[in-house]
Amino acid sequence: MFRSALALILMAATVASAEVPDDWKKISGLLKDFDYEVEKKDDWVQATHDEYPNMFIKGYKKGVLLQAYFETSDMDVSEQTIRKLNNKLSLNATVARFYIDSDGDLMCETWYPGKWDEDRFEIFLEAWHDDTKGQYSMISVLTD
Repeated sequence: MFRSALALILMAATVASAEVPDDWKKISGLLKDFDYEVEKKDDWVQATHDEYPNMFIKGYKKGVLLQAYFETSDMDVSEQTIRKLNNKLSLNATVARFYIDSDGDLMCETWYPGKWDEDRFEIFLEAWHDDTKGQYSMISVLTD
C-alpha cells in the first residue's frame, strides 16, 4: 500500500510541467465507454481497469501523456530477466514505449499529440490496449 502511494507520488513528479489535460472530461468520457474508472487528481487523471494497465494521464507538450507503472523491482528475478521482458514488450509495440526506471521498475508510456479528436483518440487507445494487453501475463510468468 505504501509502495503504491509512493509510486503515485513519483509518477506525478516524473514529467515536468505536466498537468491535467484541458480535455480531461472528454478523455474521461471515452475511457468510461471502455469501462475504466476515472478519477481526477490534482495534477493528473487516474484511470483504472480490470483488464488493462492502470493509467496516469497528464497534459504534456500540447498533447496527452499516458503512463503505466509495473512494480518489478521487488520481484525475485534478475535484472537481465526484466530487460528481456522490456525488450519483448517493446518489440511489437505500436504506440507504447517501455523502459526500466531508476528503481528497476517497468514503465510504459505513450504520447498522443495535438488537440482532442474522439475518433483519433479511440484508435490511439485501442493501439495502447494492443501494446499493453500482454503485460500482466508476462509479468506474472516472472513470479511463477
